[in-house]
Amino acid sequence: MPVDLTKLPSGATFINNITEWEARTIWNGIDYDHRIPAPEINYFLLIQAVGIVVLNGMIVVAAYRRGKILTNASNQLSVNICTSNTVYGLCMVGIRLALAIDFYWSEALCRFYEVSNVLLIATLIFSVTNMATERYLNIIRLKSMTRKQANQLTIGSLILGAADALLHAIGYRPVISSSGLFCFPSSMGSTIGIMDIFLLSSQCFSIAAVYIGIIRTLRKTSKKVTMSHTGGHSANGAHSGTAQGNSSSNDHAGSAASHANSPMVSPATAMPPPQSPALKSVKAMEKQMSGLRVATGAIDSPRSSGHLPEPPKSPLMPSPSESSSMINAKARPTQRSRDAEIQRRIVMRGICSLIGVLFTVAPIDYLIGKTVASGMRTDAVFDTCFLISKFCSELADPIILLTMDIRFRNAVWTTFFWWIPVKASPAATLNRSGAAL
Repeated sequence: MPVDLTKLPSGATFINNITEWEARTIWNGIDYDHRIPAPEINYFLLIQAVGIVVLNGMIVVAAYRRGKILTNASNQLSVNICTSNTVYGLCMVGIRLALAIDFYWSEALCRFYEVSNVLLIATLIFSVTNMATERYLNIIRLKSMTRKQANQLTIGSLILGAADALLHAIGYRPVISSSGLFCFPSSMGSTIGIMDIFLLSSQCFSIAAVYIGIIRTLRKTSKKVTMSHTGGHSANGAHSGTAQGNSSSNDHAGSAASHANSPMVSPATAMPPPQSPALKSVKAMEKQMSGLRVATGAIDSPRSSGHLPEPPKSPLMPSPSESSSMINAKARPTQRSRDAEIQRRIVMRGICSLIGVLFTVAPIDYLIGKTVASGMRTDAVFDTCFLISKFCSELADPIILLTMDIRFRNAVWTTFFWWIPVKASPAATLNRSGAAL
């Protein structure tokens, strides 16, 4: 595409060095490689931006219209991420529309682009880190996070993103990329750019480490629960049978038991029955799996949905026949399949979320690193490929949420497609109050 010299101000020059960009006195809005069909690619980027607004906006509207979805911190953080993506998409739609009308980068438009990108991309990275933190607390540490705390973390992410944007904007000038498709701050070629590489990379490694720890915890918990269900109940039956045999052959023990149950003795002073280590292990593992189900939204609470057995009302251990009736052969595979489904969702959400973030972080790290090393703008071909793939994270977040969460999917369907009937999916029993990554 030939250069439109009518838009070239008098005395303006074409500069590729970042330091010279900062020192230039006359702005040149067409200083990019015109061999790249930037105006045509801009239409494709406009379509991507509209897709970001539509997909993320549908989830935000459906979530707040169906308030029952926002019942836990995971769902709140997911909706907050979609809200940030919607705002980012709206900014990109406005910029791309302005360039579609007249493809010329004014200094004000270039400044708005680079400030909004740094602000909202940094906020997105911090928000994904918040989601990983909430998963770590809920699944590994078994500590729940409230919706208020989730919103506070989101506000903190926004403040950190604003501080990063100001750090890049104050004292530096916007630079048009070689492809002419985007702008970036000249501070990326300084020590601030090196700091960005360290922060972005460390957050990605932290997110990956959290999900690796979650996978290991899930495997250990599932294995221990399986072993405890196969060996723990037989040990409990043997212990119960031994206790009954001893009580029937020992008159003194029988009188002591009847004395403990008499109304003259306080229940608090009665000695509780001994529990085998296997039974304690079963209860500990069931508590761990209950935390997993609540964290991933498989149930609203451990007791209300009936996934955890109620404590025995009698202080005596159940008989072997009662134990066999409580441990139904058909119930164990069902529970294990449900736990396996929970594990699969956690792992898949973590992997998909991390891949989406890497599509944004890896090219940015390369862009900053090459700019710092050479002091020049990157290649126009790389700029084009980078910008086309940069929206993958913003587009992937709502797709992951709609694919792996039945409640969000049903909320969006009933809000925007209420005239189309839908049959209940069998997977709904495994995800009644889901939360996404």
